[in-house]
Amino acid sequence: MHELRRRFEVNGEMDEVCPILVPDGLTVYVGLPEQEARCLGELARDGEIGLELSRDPQVPIVVGVFAMKPVARS
Repeated sequence: MHELRRRFEVNGEMDEVCPILVPDGLTVYVGLPEQEARCLGELARDGEIGLELSRDPQVPIVVGVFAMKPVARS
């Protein structure tokens, strides 16, 4: 999430974590402010992005984001 915060100049507390609902009905947590977390949740539910969750320890917190559809390059 640090890279998303830096790239998009997201302001807010560094330890801020918000819950988001993902496509399979689970709630996961993302280290972003509420508005940005809500946007990420919408993109995930729409199938636009995938979310990588922590595996060590195994907790429902987002550690990465990736595109689900090819990105057109012009």
